[in-house]
Amino acid sequence: MVVRIRSTFTDIQCLCLLVPYIHLISALGESPAKLVYGTQGGSITFHLEKRPEPTFQDFYWTFSSYRLAACGRDKCIIYTEKTSICNATFSLELKDIAQADDGYYNAVIIGNDSKMKNISTQRLIVQAPVSKPVIHISAVSSPDGRCNVTLNCTAERGTSVSLQWDWTGIHHTAINADNGSVLYFSLDPNADGSFTCKAHNQVSNSSENVPVEKIKCFDSSENTILPIIIVLILASVLLIIAVVKMTFQKRRRGSFNLGQDGHTDRDKPAHSIF
Repeated sequence: MVVRIRSTFTDIQCLCLLVPYIHLISALGESPAKLVYGTQGGSITFHLEKRPEPTFQDFYWTFSSYRLAACGRDKCIIYTEKTSICNATFSLELKDIAQADDGYYNAVIIGNDSKMKNISTQRLIVQAPVSKPVIHISAVSSPDGRCNVTLNCTAERGTSVSLQWDWTGIHHTAINADNGSVLYFSLDPNADGSFTCKAHNQVSNSSENVPVEKIKCFDSSENTILPIIIVLILASVLLIIAVVKMTFQKRRRGSFNLGQDGHTDRDKPAHSIF
C-alpha cells in the first residue's frame, strides 16, 4: 500500500538528522554513486540491486534535503506528486524530470538496532534530447577537376551533444573531421555514396544524411572571372560618363565664344569715309 502524505514537523526533524549522515557515509565511500541519465520531461526509475532484508524499521528515498518516500514493513508513504514507489522492490520512479532534479538520490535503511545504512546512492544527470542535425554544404572545384567539399554539422538543441560523421561510397579522398562537426574531403567527378552526421547524448540520438548527388560544386574559375567582368563594366560606365561630360563642356564653351563674337561685332563703330 502506498500513501501520499506531506511531511510533518517530526519528519523534517528526523530528515535533518538523517541527511548529514547520508552525506558522511557517501563521502566515506560506503555506497559509491551510480550514474544514471534521465531525459528532460520524461521519467526514470531508481532500482535497488536487491530488496532490503525484512529485519528493518524504516526505509527512505531522499534527494538533497528532501525526503521523497518512506517505507515501513507494511506500507509506503510518498511526499511529492512527481514520485511513486514500488512496494515489492522499493524502486523509486521520478516523473516529469527537470534540470532541478539533477543530483544525488539516496536509499537508506534503519535496522532493528536503529543503525542507519546507505544502501544505494545514484547520481541523476538530466539531459535535454538532441534535435535533428542540420548540414551546411560548401563545395568549390579545383583545377584538377575534383570538388573540394566542407560539410558543417550543427544541432540546435540538446545537452552535452556529441557529433560524428559516417560515409559510404567510393571516389572521395582526403577525409578529415575537425572536432566532430566539420568534415573536409575531395570528390572525384564520378563519386557516389553519402555522408551522414550523427548527433547524440546519453538519452537520445538523431541523424541527417547528404547524398553525393546533392553536393553541387561551384566553379572556382567563375569566382575569378566575375570580379574582372564587374571591374570592366564599371570602367566602361565611368569612361562613358567622362566622355559625355567632356562633350557637354566643349559644346557649352563653343556657344559662349560664339555669343561673345556676335556681341563684339555689334558694338564695334562703323568706319567713316571722311
